[in-house]
Amino acid sequence: MLKQAPVGRKLCFLPPLVPGDPALLSFSTWIMTSFRFPGIHFILLGTFLASLSAQGPKAQGKASSREQWIVQFKERSFDLAPYRRAVLREDKAEVERLVARMEKLCVQDRIAFDRLVASLGGETLRHWWIINACAVRLPKALLPRLRAREEVLAIYPDSFQFPNIFTSTNAKNHNADVLQAKGIRGLGTSIAILDTGQDAQMGKSGRPHRSYFVDGNLGNKGAKGIGGTRLLANKKIGYLSAEDALGHGTSVAGIAAGARWGSSGSDHGHAYGAGIAGYAIADLLTGAARSSTIVQAWQTVAKDRLNLGIKVANNSYSGSPNPLDPVQQALDSVALNADVLICVSAGNGGTSTVRSQSATNGLAVGAVEANTHLLANFSARGPLSGDPQRTYPDLVACGLKVVTPRIDSETLNAVVSGTSMSAPQVAGAAGILRGAFPKLRADETKALLLASAQPLRLENPGIGLNGLGQGLLRDDLAYDAASKTAQHFRGLLLSTSPRFSYKLPVQKGRVYSVALAWFRTRLTSTLWSNLDLDILDGTRLVAAGHSLRNLYERVLFVAPRTGTLTLRVTGKTLEGGRQEFALAWSDRVPLGIPGAYRAFGLGCPGTGTSQGRITCLSRNGTGGTLNRTTILAPNQVFALQLTAPSALSITGFELYSQYFTKLIVPSYLFLDNNGKPARTPVRSSTMTIQAKAGFAATSFSPPLLVPKGGRFYLGFKTPSITLGFSVLLRSGLGTNYYWNSSNWSGPWRGAPFAWRVQCATVQKGARPRLQNLSIPLVGRRLDLLLDQARPLSPCVLFTGLSNTSYGGIPLPLDFGPFGAKGCSLFVSGDFLYPFVSGLRGQARLPIPIPALKPLVGTRFFQQVMVLDAPANSLGLVFSNAGEGKIGGVR
Repeated sequence: MLKQAPVGRKLCFLPPLVPGDPALLSFSTWIMTSFRFPGIHFILLGTFLASLSAQGPKAQGKASSREQWIVQFKERSFDLAPYRRAVLREDKAEVERLVARMEKLCVQDRIAFDRLVASLGGETLRHWWIINACAVRLPKALLPRLRAREEVLAIYPDSFQFPNIFTSTNAKNHNADVLQAKGIRGLGTSIAILDTGQDAQMGKSGRPHRSYFVDGNLGNKGAKGIGGTRLLANKKIGYLSAEDALGHGTSVAGIAAGARWGSSGSDHGHAYGAGIAGYAIADLLTGAARSSTIVQAWQTVAKDRLNLGIKVANNSYSGSPNPLDPVQQALDSVALNADVLICVSAGNGGTSTVRSQSATNGLAVGAVEANTHLLANFSARGPLSGDPQRTYPDLVACGLKVVTPRIDSETLNAVVSGTSMSAPQVAGAAGILRGAFPKLRADETKALLLASAQPLRLENPGIGLNGLGQGLLRDDLAYDAASKTAQHFRGLLLSTSPRFSYKLPVQKGRVYSVALAWFRTRLTSTLWSNLDLDILDGTRLVAAGHSLRNLYERVLFVAPRTGTLTLRVTGKTLEGGRQEFALAWSDRVPLGIPGAYRAFGLGCPGTGTSQGRITCLSRNGTGGTLNRTTILAPNQVFALQLTAPSALSITGFELYSQYFTKLIVPSYLFLDNNGKPARTPVRSSTMTIQAKAGFAATSFSPPLLVPKGGRFYLGFKTPSITLGFSVLLRSGLGTNYYWNSSNWSGPWRGAPFAWRVQCATVQKGARPRLQNLSIPLVGRRLDLLLDQARPLSPCVLFTGLSNTSYGGIPLPLDFGPFGAKGCSLFVSGDFLYPFVSGLRGQARLPIPIPALKPLVGTRFFQQVMVLDAPANSLGLVFSNAGEGKIGGVR
């Protein structure tokens, strides 16, 4: 699994809180040096990444690469409405005429502006018509001269964006295979890939990679692309060559539309009959692309829309969550005006979306593991940064250990992970739909993909829309809905008629999924239309989708009766007084029953022991006011130095902290090694830091025993983005610390951390305790834990289907009259599982649940009996009981 690698930028630290410690830097310095964090998640270039602080392509001229800007204007002499109408009519000649006209006008409109830039010693690099903007090179100090012009709306830094880096098309996952078996594979459409380029010259073969050939057949050169392949174009947009030197773009294209390339494990991509149009956007050898390059690529896609038949596009790069960012405006403009369904990777920031693309008119895709459908820990989770009412991502798809084509080889595979690899899964599915149903529009395709997504909350308890989006991509279900014309259509709301109704035919007890999608039209505004979706049975509300900021709604419901229900769309606010929309619905989406487990009843005392926790050591133990102007170095391990005042049995610690969103960080305990922390921790765990200041707790098992006077260290790792990560008080007692575990730096003196160390206390006569470590689901394992039992004692796990009777005997059964005072049996013993407790009176019990659909919804009961001769005259004690319900999809 490839993670985000930090770039070795040259940082100029201002005086830190602790004099001389480069681990701490001021907020202003962090902003100046790290306003854009990279997202290389595909290529591990190791030490080469440290060179990224170089000035970039030498051919870019005298001005520093850091002084390149995108200037947006308020007005211009044309709009894109005629172009949009010509695209929808598929009038190639008219589109070519309009593009040529707009290319001239966008330059003519800025003649005076360009003269000003030149008079200031700068240079205008590009003019665009896809958005009302241009790229310039000019010293930052002269920007006020540009901002002073009446025509200028905004100026943005031309920053760099980076790539976000077993079969997933089978029935266990996206199920494109069932469509491919019928010959449905994206014929009649093309997919644009904005990435690091394509492998158009495979090794020394002089031809494109085999994955671009029709059906992967090198002898079939009947396609219209390069060398008779489906690679229709491989255009150089960025500074580097269009020939893919990194492999990222080739892998992305292979997932969306590649054919089998002959190696063991190779597989067709989703739309392996579709054309592929490559747009190479890399400006640096790391794959990084300037924002201006990506805007230019989107404009080129719009220009090529009809000539190359492009109806779907994918960009697996990092970006801005701000919809006003020029790249995001360009992306949304192409979706709206060129009618292209656009997919982007959600990003690999985990709980952070500060480097995720807004893609308001597109689809942002997170990553799950194939087959298990567990959300990848790196997959970005919303809400979207800067817009807390907008959930993120929109969908998820397989993005771990995906087998893809490898550049310059047809006998080897690339096995890659990241949301970079999940986005093209959705792009490929969109290619299948738009190839099979040419009249589908982009917003309609978006609605179909959302309506057919399979919910994954059963597989990912506790994770909702901010992480899983609407669920797992299902090619087969989307195609099924698209093939039925009554299950998708488009409509229009006006300020004079802001409501639309449709009679939805339903059957009692059947699950229905309905999705509504629309596009924003004013790209320079964040105040887009807000539509509500309601399902009504007469006047009774059955289901409702009333999100405030997403440009779609999706509802799932079980039909209360057979007949028709009313599907109602209401325009709460309408951008410009009108809003086009698309609706789609499916009656095949599997809606699972959640699994559950709860404890009930009370166990009886035995001779086992229980452990409590007390605060045995602290510094600034009540917290205080956090210092938010001093930032810790990112991706580093910090170790706080402590000395045990007496013998301690350490079970965990708490650190006073705060982040701008919920954050999980690694936590450690280190022993001492010659006055510094040991190289490797003796205990490891995680700690959850909240958006509200408070003590974040971590625990370790088994406890760490430290003798009196022994030195030890509390450790934690900072996130890759430390803006908003606060762990230091403004004032308080100091703690010496070290940082940078690969080569410990320190000790640094007296920083005011606030911490509390937790230690174990032992109590005798404990009651055996049964608890669940997972949720019961069909095809999964239920993990149980017994603790506080007598060590090394025979035990029996009772599992039954009743908690009211056992072999005709009413339950609970009181064992007091038999010599076990206070002990009761609460469950029937239909299944008995013998085992032995461990040295510490614990035992883990893995209980496999068969993958049988009839088990879904089954309730069961469990309890453990422990042989404990000293406990009572009967020599038996019982744990508490547990009640479970098996979840899954029927």
